[in-house]
Amino acid sequence: MHIVNPDGSQVGHAELLKRQFAGQSIYDCLCLGLVQTTAKAMLLTGYGHLRARAAKRGVEVHCELWVSNEIETWQVMADSALAEALERLQADPLVISLADEVVARIARLRRKAQIR
Repeated sequence: MHIVNPDGSQVGHAELLKRQFAGQSIYDCLCLGLVQTTAKAMLLTGYGHLRARAAKRGVEVHCELWVSNEIETWQVMADSALAEALERLQADPLVISLADEVVARIARLRRKAQIR
């Protein structure tokens, strides 16, 4: 993962997308525009409309739960630590997530951590 500073043409492209997609924020449009023009990029978002628009354009798109799947699959961190990270994500008022799925995943990870 790396930080990208958009240039003027990328911001201009985001503004065009914003005009096409009423209701989408300029930040969402900037993300979509950047991922369309950046090699090996994927979009991580829980916003359904943005996900659908990205997928229509051939962009690889996932939600934050995909990241937790990858972390668990590749055993990047202990299940208990991943459960704690998901709890922090869930508690953050700025994060929109699939609440029921996050709760279920935390419970499953906690059970798994106790078995080990």
